[in-house]
Amino acid sequence: PESLHVYAGLSLRPEELPTKSKYASTSWIETLRKMLKELHANRNMNRVVSFQSTFDTLDAKLDGLKSQLKEGSTEMHDLARIPADVFRQLEDCMNLALPEARLLDIDDEIRRMLASVDRTDDKKDIAESEGEMNIAEDQWFLKCGQLERLFDLAVEKCQTIQDANNEVRAHNTISGIQDKANNQTSILKSDKRKLKVRCQEDLEKLESTAQRIEWAFQDLSKSVALYGKNDDSWMVENYNRQEALWARIQDLEKDFQKVCQERVDEVDRRLRAKETFDLQQREYSKFTNLISTHKEQLLHAIDCCDALTLAVNTVESVVNESCDAIKSRTDMMQRIQLDASAECDQQIYSFYRKLYKCLGQLAYKKGQKLADINKRVLDEHMKLEISIDTFDPQAKAHSMRKNDLYKAQATTEDEIKALENRMQDCRRRFSPCGVRLDAAGIEWIDPEHEVQEASLNRRAEIVEYKAHLCKSPEARIQQERHDIEQARLRIAD
Repeated sequence: PESLHVYAGLSLRPEELPTKSKYASTSWIETLRKMLKELHANRNMNRVVSFQSTFDTLDAKLDGLKSQLKEGSTEMHDLARIPADVFRQLEDCMNLALPEARLLDIDDEIRRMLASVDRTDDKKDIAESEGEMNIAEDQWFLKCGQLERLFDLAVEKCQTIQDANNEVRAHNTISGIQDKANNQTSILKSDKRKLKVRCQEDLEKLESTAQRIEWAFQDLSKSVALYGKNDDSWMVENYNRQEALWARIQDLEKDFQKVCQERVDEVDRRLRAKETFDLQQREYSKFTNLISTHKEQLLHAIDCCDALTLAVNTVESVVNESCDAIKSRTDMMQRIQLDASAECDQQIYSFYRKLYKCLGQLAYKKGQKLADINKRVLDEHMKLEISIDTFDPQAKAHSMRKNDLYKAQATTEDEIKALENRMQDCRRRFSPCGVRLDAAGIEWIDPEHEVQEASLNRRAEIVEYKAHLCKSPEARIQQERHDIEQARLRIAD
């Protein structure tokens, strides 16, 4: 083999060529089919975007590849490693935990809370119409608590959708995995294409060498045959000369001995020539057998390259098909979750608006109550001072009422502060949602302006009631109207 490699100028040694096996190497295909079967049994196969057609296509391609592989393709078991990562991505994509169940639970609770808010509104309206202010106040606070719960549920719903969307975004790396797999298959195809070219070049060199050796052996055979024919005529002549010399044997004894010696030498030479020819013939037979064996290896290597190229193309198709399916499902899941997120943001804004307005109205009412308490404290203080000045026994009653008003004043101030803190917390928690609404191009109105406008409108309405009930003092009423108009101008600015 070494002399053949040097003599023929071959670029590939026998140990560099793929070995020939008795059976086709299809174990790697069975490995892929086993993985595909496990994926096919996944319970999430048809969720959002069905993988049924993708798996059927992949299975058909692997079946076709198995039937097309040629005997002796022993180098292709490592191909199973290329689509293995993609199949694992397929499994991870199918096993993504979608938040449908939790979202359904949240929606059910939101519906129940909305019904509770409607019932609370009805009770509040009835209590206000019947003058039951304590009951109405309790219903106001209950409504605020219910709206806060609705706002919390909407925020939790949005966070659940965002967490699921983040998990889906983690599969956006499938493009990188696909590129890596395509690079690996391209390298394999390039290597086998180069090996095939080298095998074809060596095959041509081997055939040319075999042709040259065959021609040389044919020339040698002809020369040996011609030489034998010439030697036969010489033997006849030698025999005739021997017969003539025998007649003169006594005189030509020395010549006879010389001629006999020449005959012996010629026989030895012919024996040596025959042995040399037999040796060359055996070497020629070995050489032709070696050429035949190496030629068979080269042809097998070319077949292996073709089979591996076919297998690599199929694997590349399997990878691309799988990656396209993953992209299709993840894109659809992202679109669904983005739509749900946008809808959830609008729902958060709706609940935030209702909650903020409810808290604002309640804070306005508590502010008006505090203003009324302050006036009553001032009135009781003046009455107490007058009673003290005249030693009026009613001073005790005025003092007790003044102390009770101070307690009510402190309680109301604490309630107003608590309401303001709740409004600020609500505003802070809505801030990210407002940013998302702005980014999506959705217009929304800040409820703080609505609360201020509603408070001013309510104050204006009460001022009109006061003006109707008490025609004097007109200056104070006019000043309050002026304050309202100035406040409106400040809001507009």
